[in-house]
Amino acid sequence: MEDIKVTSSIDLKTYYAICLRIYLKKRALILLIPFVLVQITILMEPPVSWDEELWLIGIFAALYIFSIWAMYRACKLQTQRTPYLKETVHYKLNPDKIELSGNSFTHVCSWEYVGTLMEREKYFMLFNQNRTFYYLPKDGFESREAAAGFKEMVKEKGIKFSYN
Repeated sequence: MEDIKVTSSIDLKTYYAICLRIYLKKRALILLIPFVLVQITILMEPPVSWDEELWLIGIFAALYIFSIWAMYRACKLQTQRTPYLKETVHYKLNPDKIELSGNSFTHVCSWEYVGTLMEREKYFMLFNQNRTFYYLPKDGFESREAAAGFKEMVKEKGIKFSYN
């Protein structure tokens, strides 16, 4: 099989949206657990007034908003510091390995370390087992046939598929 070539460049807005999706998907329940525990304690004696209830809701809302703002700041810093995020990345995908190259780096990854392929409307994301991902925009493939070949190659590798 011939190498599948993909050119990728990710901007801050897209990177932030991806990070939020991952963060909120995995941690939404963790953020809600303290809120639920407080609500349970409110039902116990002595009863809590509505003023105190609204105060607690405000604190949890502020913590939630702060976490989203902190993630934006972290994403912004990471896109400025990480070559993979600020340079145009060229991928060569073949049945043996994934090769990445940019102006200041090269990287090779084996398919055995890839855990999931997520397909979205405009891009694919390959997730490594070490919590990193490869961003592959659909318009970065050489052709539609190359994108279809990529999906077939991933299916043959037995990698889990996701549309979230």
